[in-house]
Amino acid sequence: MNVPAPLKGATATEDETSRELQEICQNVDQNTGTTKKQKWNRVQKMTLMTLALVNFSASACFALQAPFFPREAEKKGASHTAIGMVFGAFSFVILISSLIFGKLITRVGAKFMFCCGLFVGGNCTIMFGFMDLCPGGWVFVGMCIAVRSVEGLGCSMAITANSAIVASLFPGEVGLVMGFMEATFSLGLTVGPVIGGSLYEVGGFKLPFLVMGSLMLVIMLLALVLLPTQNDNLKKERSSFLKIIQIPSVIVTCTCVTIAASLFGFLDPNLSPFVDKKFKLSAFWTGFMFMALSIAFGVSSPATGWIVDNKGLTKSLMIVGQLIASVAMFFMGPSSLLPIPSMLWLTVVSLIILGIGAAVAEIPAFQDLLTITISHGLPDNFETYGILSGILNSCFSTGSFIGPLLGGYLDDIASFQWATTCMAGLLVFSASIMLVFKMVNHCKTSNSADYVADLEREPLRRLNVNH
Repeated sequence: MNVPAPLKGATATEDETSRELQEICQNVDQNTGTTKKQKWNRVQKMTLMTLALVNFSASACFALQAPFFPREAEKKGASHTAIGMVFGAFSFVILISSLIFGKLITRVGAKFMFCCGLFVGGNCTIMFGFMDLCPGGWVFVGMCIAVRSVEGLGCSMAITANSAIVASLFPGEVGLVMGFMEATFSLGLTVGPVIGGSLYEVGGFKLPFLVMGSLMLVIMLLALVLLPTQNDNLKKERSSFLKIIQIPSVIVTCTCVTIAASLFGFLDPNLSPFVDKKFKLSAFWTGFMFMALSIAFGVSSPATGWIVDNKGLTKSLMIVGQLIASVAMFFMGPSSLLPIPSMLWLTVVSLIILGIGAAVAEIPAFQDLLTITISHGLPDNFETYGILSGILNSCFSTGSFIGPLLGGYLDDIASFQWATTCMAGLLVFSASIMLVFKMVNHCKTSNSADYVADLEREPLRRLNVNH
């Protein structure tokens, strides 16, 4: 096991910080490579607080503009497809650049990359607040995409360095800390639209971006003071990535995850204009509608995880989750195929059900991929877990990118009702493909069906096994 390199903190003497970090190293069992449970010291607590603030602010900035930007962009003559491109540019840049920054982090240092990312992201967020001064049409759209893309680069640097710092300072507790990081990220997605809508109501287009951009710059200053400096020596995981992505079951699961991950982004460019036209809601209340979606997802995720850990049935859960999400999409408009008028309560209930379905469809994915890879003879070790996590992150980023584009395009050529109907059909198609593939694969592997079933039902306790 890699032991953290000697670090230096800026808020204490060099000897004091080194002593605290040596305590981390001394709690590593040299025989098993595991880390003994102990209370976190000052450096770890300060680092955790800083990283949590960054995760919250990054996700809040991503979701900040959902309640009001579409209507402002429409005033500038932007189509829904163009609005979707603005939303999608952020995720697309993160999808591509995170792979590059992952290779550069050992050369430039995690703290340097982390602070640079916050500096770039914070300034670009502030700059985006002045996009309302741009001329209308494609000039406005082009400037928004450009600034949003550079902002994505900054957030990509911060998020990439975030994971490296966690792995270095919390040996043996990476899973626990990563779980906490995901919780703060989800919190940002939940309250981001509410913050954006509220600040927009108070101070117009500029205020949300000025406030959140300034917050990121303040966090950067805190990171410069609180985060230790380290000599990064991270191991590159190369293993059998190509072998994993060539497994047909992996391709099917990743496709389903990508579609499920696109659900939230799908609504970014078109839900706000829809509720504005149909129900005359303010940006503040539109933000609460997005919050209902995120809360439903956040509450359902632990329950789904408990079922996966104790019952297995990963593919079955993913199929059910996609079908639940398809029903929500079908009634959200509602679909033009139904003789039902648009009703606010029905749209809100559909958003809540969509959050539940998305959680049920996405949470079992890691265990499903782990079951598949082990059944195909790959090693059950930490290296495999890292590769699978990278694959899933790529799926989530891809879904976040194509979701706004697909939602904006379908809304442009048809209507919100037909757009959600098409998405419902895509979810049913995806669930059907997974069901058929599951049945065919079960028949082909009937001789080892009991073994595969046992693997699927085995909890994720393997994550805590020493290798």
